[in-house]
Amino acid sequence: MKKFLRNSSNRTIAYIIILFSVLISSTVGHIFDLSLYQKWLLIPPILGLIYVFSKYIDKLKSQKDNSEKE
Repeated sequence: MKKFLRNSSNRTIAYIIILFSVLISSTVGHIFDLSLYQKWLLIPPILGLIYVFSKYIDKLKSQKDNSEKE
C-alpha cells in the first residue's frame, strides 16, 4: 500500500476515491435522514464496493487481453 501511495498520481486517485465515497455517504445520509455518525459508518462499505468493482474491472480487462493474444 505504501508503494502504491508513493506515486503522486496514485495518491491523487486515492484521495478522489475517498472524497467520492464521502460524497455518496453524505448524499445517502441526507436522503434517508441519517445522523452524522451513521453517515460515517457508510464510508467503509462504500470503499469496499469500489474496491470489489475495481478488481472486477481488472479481471475483465485481463480476460480481454488474454483473448486478444490468442
